[in-house]
Amino acid sequence: MLALHGEAKGLSIDAAPEDIAELIAFAVSPAARWMTGVTLRMDGGEIKSI
Repeated sequence: MLALHGEAKGLSIDAAPEDIAELIAFAVSPAARWMTGVTLRMDGGEIKSI
């Protein structure tokens, strides 16, 4: 997989509790009303996916 997409590199920073809280606040807000069956990764880009 890495041969196809290059070396895996994330942001190299740790998430603060506020970062996680912002995602949770969005997920439960009316703005996310059309989101269904979604996995939201808070990994700083460590896992490459499409």
